[in-house]
This record gives sequence, C-alpha cells and structure tokens, in this order.
Amino acid sequence: MDIPKNSPTFEFHDSRKITQIGSSYGVTLPKELLHQHGFNKGDQVDIQIKITKHTDNPFSKEFTDAVNTTFQQYNGTFNDLKEFDQDNH
Repeated sequence: MDIPKNSPTFEFHDSRKITQIGSSYGVTLPKELLHQHGFNKGDQVDIQIKITKHTDNPFSKEFTDAVNTTFQQYNGTFNDLKEFDQDNH
C-alpha cells in the first residue's frame, strides 16, 4: 500500500516480538516509521490490531489432521510405492 508521508492514517504489516515494558507487555513500533507519518512520542493514536501467534508448524490444525489421516489411511500404498521406487533405482 502506497501511503503518502505525513498521512494521518497508514497500514503497517510486520512481525514483531512481544516485549516487557515495565510491569506490562507491549509491541514496539519503529520510530522512523512513526516519524515518517508525522507521529511523535506522546501522540494519542487509535490502533487496529490482528494478533496471530507464530508456531513452528505453519499449517492449520485441520490441514495437519487431514494429512495425518491420509497417511494413516494409505500407509500400505505409500510403503509399496517407496519399495517400488527403491527397487527401480
């Protein structure tokens, strides 16, 4: 999205870490980005946020369950194909 500098509204898409700020937790924003759009320390802002926890598995539980079910259901076929491939190479 191309937003002009000093725009009162802009979108920012990034992956950020949750950090401890005093006795609270928070997510920081790059100072340069805020200054580029005319925001300064102490400004009151409205934010809209979508939080998605990153995990080691990038696939949904439904997808992973479907793959596991398929492998269990066709385990014999997969083993036959593996043996066939090994015999022919």
